[in-house]
Amino acid sequence: MGGWSNVITQSSKILPSDIPLVVDVLKTFENEFNEFIDRDHHQPIKFGNVVGSTAYFERDLIENPTKEYGDIDVIFVIPRMWQMTESANTTLYRQLIENFIHTTTPIYLLADDTVNGANIIFIINGKFIQIDFITTFPEYEKWATFRMTPEYGLKGIFMGFLFASLAEVLYLSIGTSGIQAKFAEGKLIPFKKRKFDTTEHVTSSIEYFAVDIVTFFSYLKNINPNVCTELLDNPNMHEISFKNLVSMIIGIGKSLELNGLFGVGNLSHIKNHDDYITQIVSVFNRKADESANASKFNKASTEEAINKANATKKLITEKSKELVKLLA
Repeated sequence: MGGWSNVITQSSKILPSDIPLVVDVLKTFENEFNEFIDRDHHQPIKFGNVVGSTAYFERDLIENPTKEYGDIDVIFVIPRMWQMTESANTTLYRQLIENFIHTTTPIYLLADDTVNGANIIFIINGKFIQIDFITTFPEYEKWATFRMTPEYGLKGIFMGFLFASLAEVLYLSIGTSGIQAKFAEGKLIPFKKRKFDTTEHVTSSIEYFAVDIVTFFSYLKNINPNVCTELLDNPNMHEISFKNLVSMIIGIGKSLELNGLFGVGNLSHIKNHDDYITQIVSVFNRKADESANASKFNKASTEEAINKANATKKLITEKSKELVKLLA
């Protein structure tokens, strides 16, 4: 069943066998788009890997060839314009995509009033296939691919909820540009706040992001970091899984407590390790509830789409309750 940006995709079933065709058309789009923007001397983009559930399409071709994907997420690497903020940089290239589609109207693309530059809809063998762009910069491509690849067989939003919950509780951003922090008047502030003085890049290391978070908060307090035994023994996710990410998060919490960082300074809003876990669970549950009740599901316009929307909402509600118990 298609994505939710346009009701036209709801009648299209995206199967593992469709993904190689999509990858081929993405290459055509990349070449034609770069040629188009070169006329105005803009630097070229490139597409990286497909991520989300479709990251495993080759495995699905063998093990589960009838599996259906909702849409296709692809890493979209844009050049860094250092005179711009990351947000303005991203907006520029979204506008360029809109201009390209409406100016050239390629036969393999849907060009209507829903075009927004954040996603596109391919027309392949009569199917309308939504492609969501996961925008990042060249230096973060490896990190973004990791961040947006879920556990095999598990809907990607669940690991997304967990990353986002950790980030919110620690006042960080854990997105496609690595892990970042905002400061105002020398103090760490919730990343969602608009008024700030500086932004600091914490890490984009796939291998050591958990240890790097502990190091970051330790250095803010001018102490040498101590890392708990669990995190020292398993400093990274050898295999991408929800359970392994939970282990990283627990290790971060135990290490922050080991360093006496809870309840003071930049983490004064967290009493101790138990409170840290409680807050993460609370945010996770809120995000799952918001997702299950998202207005996009109201776009379902056919009986099949409505059934699919209801099944997805039920899955989000029930699976999130099961997964969050791993944090207990």
